[in-house]
Amino acid sequence: MLSSLQVVDTGLSNGASAVGVCRADRFEPELETLLAHRSSGRSGPLHFTYEDPEVASDVARTFPWARSLVAVSIDYLPHARSPAPTGAVVGRFASSDHYRILDQPMTAIVELLVGAGGRAEVLVDDNRLLDRAVAIRSGIGWRGLSTMVLSPGRGPWTVLGTVVTDLELDESEPMKRGCGTCTACLPACPTSALDSSGLNATRCLSTWLQTGGSIPHWIRPHLGRRIYGCDDCLTSCPPGQPALRISSPLPNQLPFEELLRASDTELLTRFAWWYVPHRDPRIVRRNIVIAAGNSREVGVEEEILPYLDHRSGLLRGHSAWALATAAGERSAPYLVDRLELETDQTVRLELLLALQMVEDPQAHAEFLVHDEKARTGDPYPAGVSGKREPVTTAIRAIRNAGIDYEPFLFDYDRYPGAIGAAQALGIDPHLTVKTIVFEASDGQGVIALMNGDYEVSTKALARHLGVKTVKPATADRARRWTGYEFGGTSPFGTRETLRLVAHTEIPTIETIYLNAGSRGFLVAINPGDMIRVLEPAIVDLAVR
Repeated sequence: MLSSLQVVDTGLSNGASAVGVCRADRFEPELETLLAHRSSGRSGPLHFTYEDPEVASDVARTFPWARSLVAVSIDYLPHARSPAPTGAVVGRFASSDHYRILDQPMTAIVELLVGAGGRAEVLVDDNRLLDRAVAIRSGIGWRGLSTMVLSPGRGPWTVLGTVVTDLELDESEPMKRGCGTCTACLPACPTSALDSSGLNATRCLSTWLQTGGSIPHWIRPHLGRRIYGCDDCLTSCPPGQPALRISSPLPNQLPFEELLRASDTELLTRFAWWYVPHRDPRIVRRNIVIAAGNSREVGVEEEILPYLDHRSGLLRGHSAWALATAAGERSAPYLVDRLELETDQTVRLELLLALQMVEDPQAHAEFLVHDEKARTGDPYPAGVSGKREPVTTAIRAIRNAGIDYEPFLFDYDRYPGAIGAAQALGIDPHLTVKTIVFEASDGQGVIALMNGDYEVSTKALARHLGVKTVKPATADRARRWTGYEFGGTSPFGTRETLRLVAHTEIPTIETIYLNAGSRGFLVAINPGDMIRVLEPAIVDLAVR
């Protein structure tokens, strides 16, 4: 009969720093924490194990035959490059694909288990299992105040993996250690994202750098030169100091000029192991633009400037902020020139705020205080969460069509637009669907439905309609055509029957969040129901 000692020895002899074994029972306390953080809003824009806490906390949901879990950890610092004094900064864990160093010990463990007649599956960085909970239960570390798994001599500088097996293995002894009175990581966090309750993801820099859409204004200055990850709670951790002192001295050279000039393909290839929502290069580029502005390095102004005319409104908006940050008053003429050309209302707001930053710093400082409170507070202010859903024209049309829906109310003033709605509801912006009214050159109106984190290509829309050009309809004209105010437009129940076009990715989503005819009011529906009733043309409308 295979013993746990043999499993541990196999992992250690193949390069693992620590190996432990535990039972495959449900992780009850961790499930309660996930649910509590999600309901309180502390999970913020985080997804991963928050997407399905019931599955993440119970491996039997995925592998009904699971009996034991083998936790494996390896110190990745010897393989990681350190931040360079100039250019972009990347967390050490993301300087290369460090999860690959787990391959050898985990493969050896799998072969041992299978050779003993068992089944075995490897889970690494997988939303279906709480790997930190496995590591703690198996005794290879303890949970730090930073929420990281800490171990003697290595602290938080480890990557974790799990092998699931149907063999009944003896459990390892839990580690009888903890942080004690040490709170070094709490004040080290630049945004106070850590407290006695754990991580408040609405304040976490690393979380925002992996989130689509617009990054809150109050967060942007705190990002510094970071473009992915944040090591501040790790570098401050006393148990990790021995590993940090002998880590690789090689710097991770990431010049801003090189990154800002790279193509989309080059960026996604260079950082292929990063989590980038929908593999959208705009997210990586957005981070680089912000970091370049924060760096104020010589030459970055010239590299940021072309982004004011970028085809992506997301990047135009963030580049306005970055240019104002890097160049100060020198940026004003460029921002004013762009403002005269800009038609995207979200980008116009970014330009105005960038101008406020350089022309009225005191007012902008007050705005940042308000932005921080709004973004990290309750998205449902007094009266909103308990308010009954309004019976709008759109809701009547949805009900008459027999469509099942779930209503969501939020504070539109604090969370405007599709990106704001996604942040208020704690969902991926890609799941929200914008309803945008355009006017074609033939004088007719058309509604385009687009994922919240994408923008409509007017060229693609015009080509589909067979017209010369299309442009965003004025608020007054859109109101006459649809009967809805700007910010509350729904494709259901419009005053006039308009041509309707939906982006190709919308039908591929299980549930979409669509405006229901009033600002701060969305409904979650199956896109198949919407397509069945409204019969939009399905066209690739995204800006490429």
